[in-house]
Amino acid sequence: MPVGRDSEVYNMNHKNRGVAIIFNHKNFHKELMDTRHGTDVDCENLTKVFENLNFKVKAFHDLKKKQLVRFKILHYNLNLKSGMNK
Repeated sequence: MPVGRDSEVYNMNHKNRGVAIIFNHKNFHKELMDTRHGTDVDCENLTKVFENLNFKVKAFHDLKKKQLVRFKILHYNLNLKSGMNK
């Protein structure tokens, strides 16, 4: 069943479901926050869940602020090219 672009429901009937992106932040500057133990297990579990739902999964670990901003800009520009940001 087709689902509208602004629907609150994700269409799970497609063979190619899309990409699930996971940002796993375990280590921080000592002054800001302690190491978040257990995030690697969480990331592995999320990866398994999304793969079982037939998503391609890409996990990013401990990205710096610059890398996150670069990722956001790249993602935004790709969406513009594909017409997804209308």
